[in-house]
Amino acid sequence: MRKKSTTPHTTTPRIGPWNASNTCLDVEEWHDKNLAEGFIFFRVGITDQSTPEQIVTIQNKIKAIDEKANKIDEKTGRRIQNQKPYFRYTTIQQDGTEKPIGGGWYLYTGWSDTNDPRFHKNSKEELKGKEPVYFRAKSAVQNSTVPNFSIQWKKVHRFYYKFSVQEEKVQQFVSGNKIIKLSGFK
Repeated sequence: MRKKSTTPHTTTPRIGPWNASNTCLDVEEWHDKNLAEGFIFFRVGITDQSTPEQIVTIQNKIKAIDEKANKIDEKTGRRIQNQKPYFRYTTIQQDGTEKPIGGGWYLYTGWSDTNDPRFHKNSKEELKGKEPVYFRAKSAVQNSTVPNFSIQWKKVHRFYYKFSVQEEKVQQFVSGNKIIKLSGFK
């Protein structure tokens, strides 16, 4: 059961480095604002009561985000730059209330082997027996001195993410009856 705060606050989700100042106390307003801004969300909340089906869904969603964030260019064999999604999340406090937390840029997830049979039900061989333990992230503030940080997946209740659409400007030149288009400018 969530408690509603009576503390005055802003309803705008914060963008910036992950820290205690990037919180908003009304979870549902914050949730709606995230969705309005184009964020996709899913519930994580892995607990002792989580079913094998819920765990498989969570494993697959985390793996999909990780694969897209760390996509490899088939031609060069190198990781494609600027593919990291922006994320935000909520956590459940000790008193049972849900608290929105700021975000940053998602980097990758660290997985661990587990004997818990619920984690062995995935049809994808690479995820069988794998538990998402933490994810690495970095500040979204350009040239930030805040070091990269880790967040334990067990502490994440709702996870929001949004991949940036890289806008590429196209320069067009006309020379006689030819049109030349150059792209790659930002």
